[in-house]
Amino acid sequence: MIIIVLFLYLFVILFDFIPIYTQLSKKDIGIYIVLIITALTLSVAIEMGIEIPSPAKPLEGIISFLIGEDK
Repeated sequence: MIIIVLFLYLFVILFDFIPIYTQLSKKDIGIYIVLIITALTLSVAIEMGIEIPSPAKPLEGIISFLIGEDK
């Protein structure tokens, strides 16, 4: 199954990255590469059965702290 995920990402990179690369927008290329690598890493980890913790609780704590709301 990991092979299928890798091929799908390769497909997306080939057909989505080429227009960005031809425009030579270095900022867009950098953001694209970071996001694709992050998504690929998470997808492969999920396929390997590694549980990815949800960021919901830490984000809830940060937002509650910022708006001054106590639980």
